[in-house]
Amino acid sequence: MSDRLDHRRRGQSRRRATGGRLAGCERLEARQYLAADTFMPPSAPGIGSEAVAVWTAPTPVAAATIRQSASAVLATVVPYDDTLFGDTQMVAVNTRAVARDFAPVGREFRTELPISVANVPLGATVNLEVLTGLTSWNGRGAAPAFRPVPRGLEVNLQLGAVPVPGFDLRVGQLTDRAVPPQTGQIRRTMTIAASDGQPLERRIAVTIGTGGVADRFTKPGATPGLYAFTGLLSIGGVETVRSSQPVTFVFRVGPVADAAVEAAVAAFSSPATGPSAVLAVAARSAGIDRPFSNALLVTVDYSEPVTVSRQSPQLPIVIGGVRRLATLPVDAPRTNVRQLTFSYPLPRDVNEGTLVDLGASLLLPPGASIRTAAGTPAITSLPTTGSRGIPLEYQGAIEYVSADIARNTTFRAGITYVITSEVHVTEGTTLTIEDGVQVLIRNGYVTGRNLTAASLIFDSGSRLRAGAVSFAASDATDRPATQALNGGVFFCGAFRTASMDNISSRSGVGVRSSSFVATRIDCSYLGRPDPRGGDDDGTDDINGITLVGVGPSEWRVASVSSTNAGDDGFDATSSSISMASLTVVNPTEDGLNITSSLVQITGTCTVAMSRSTAIDRELFDLETDDGPSRIVFQRLAAIDLRGYWGDRYDEVRLASSDMPQPNPLVKEWYEYVGILRRGPATVFSINAD
Repeated sequence: MSDRLDHRRRGQSRRRATGGRLAGCERLEARQYLAADTFMPPSAPGIGSEAVAVWTAPTPVAAATIRQSASAVLATVVPYDDTLFGDTQMVAVNTRAVARDFAPVGREFRTELPISVANVPLGATVNLEVLTGLTSWNGRGAAPAFRPVPRGLEVNLQLGAVPVPGFDLRVGQLTDRAVPPQTGQIRRTMTIAASDGQPLERRIAVTIGTGGVADRFTKPGATPGLYAFTGLLSIGGVETVRSSQPVTFVFRVGPVADAAVEAAVAAFSSPATGPSAVLAVAARSAGIDRPFSNALLVTVDYSEPVTVSRQSPQLPIVIGGVRRLATLPVDAPRTNVRQLTFSYPLPRDVNEGTLVDLGASLLLPPGASIRTAAGTPAITSLPTTGSRGIPLEYQGAIEYVSADIARNTTFRAGITYVITSEVHVTEGTTLTIEDGVQVLIRNGYVTGRNLTAASLIFDSGSRLRAGAVSFAASDATDRPATQALNGGVFFCGAFRTASMDNISSRSGVGVRSSSFVATRIDCSYLGRPDPRGGDDDGTDDINGITLVGVGPSEWRVASVSSTNAGDDGFDATSSSISMASLTVVNPTEDGLNITSSLVQITGTCTVAMSRSTAIDRELFDLETDDGPSRIVFQRLAAIDLRGYWGDRYDEVRLASSDMPQPNPLVKEWYEYVGILRRGPATVFSINAD
């Protein structure tokens, strides 16, 4: 760690509110999609609706009512009130089990999972969390008997036709197993959609086989039978929405009797025989006037009643950086209960500056079990959103970064880094950020060399090495903020000399190339609104994430997400880059601001705007100050555009054989959700916007 970093550590206060309903989540009316082609796998003879039969059943019903010609998992976010978990919301689903038929497409076996979700808060994401590994049953016998599949056999879930990290997930025998040295079960998550406040509909392409990568199996297909895994829908970015009930997806391969499919769906749908999973976790401290004096109490809420054996399960918690194991009190209810409350006596030195965190799963020591009413093992993984409502505040070790990073530095997992001033990663310096680290950028106005806000700026010739990293706004108490009032993140390359809001790139003889490598960069509430009177070349124009003079060999970031930016969501100036995935949700101004740059998207692109008609708020703002501007979506890219295309002053054009043409003379709502099957699409500008 650089000696120019301020190493002071203190408790991070992240108290989570349990009361008060989320603002802006009133019930919304359904909408009609302008695009008929949603995220579907490439079509071929025999894969249409005539060849794909669907069975669903919210509860065990007669076989005649189980079979339906075309059905989706329908979900909506509804109010939920609980004395322990607070006045919050939950995802309600219409079914507990869905069955699909795999159909042969060439050498492959394909189907799809339609999912529709309404009332999702603006700016949030809809996620599919996989709870179990893949199981199979040959369809014979009096009752369904699913067992883990052979090692190596998997189903692949994919949005779009090109695999992209976060939008592609394989499910096999060990998908729900933690990787040693961790133990227990874990949840694997894929992002389905980002919300613009309107109802969402997506179709997940599903294939099955053995070996290979993503949907490219070395050996496509599987032995005839039924294959199943269980998941649930969750809402990301909003902590007060609990996950849905578990939904089991059943897939038929080959000649298996309809009666077997119906029996499997009925078994997974029944509260008596279906799966049970933890939907929410609440934690609190018990004071001297409580039953468990000076203890930390953590309650897990199961979807269906469970029974615990005499040996107590264990809940891993971390207090003060030390891993401990909470257990059920001896007299705690254990039979046919939905809620299990674990207790751990707090050490005497615990205070509000102490780290309190939970593990990913309940642990089962020898002799311990958690079983459903049918006697099957309950799912022990915990929600990925963590706990709620610890009055003993959520803490995390913090390091403040207030000076330039001028020598190779690593941001370590388990520590939150807070940028408190204009911080530069200087030329020749490598900043390594370990997977999952959160970097907060403090809101407010500060004295700086170029900006009047805290910001993280990668100078020309600097380097980033990261896995998945998140950059978010923070308030004065180092809690993640829901207001964008900071300097955001800048990446400066050596491809061209350019400037954006007084932050400049350098190129030419003697200037080292930059190198930015990451699996995923997530930005939340970065940037700040324009000053009164708007912005121009000499005034404030700070966006969520900005690239200045970055070349194709310098940018090796697979996926970028920018939500609730204070200005434009994503800005590229005098740059030429390519990436697999770009997501921009609900920026204050434009979605993508591209100036004299080429931006290529190979996998998925989402730009989801709210319907605000504020000035200078379009999907694309392309400027040609120092050359042409183009956004190129490659063939088979999955495109999700929801927002205003432009107004009569815009010069933004579209060349595409798949996407409908916008009216360049009128500011109108534009929507397209689909895959570019006929060829690439180019958004370009013929004059300065």
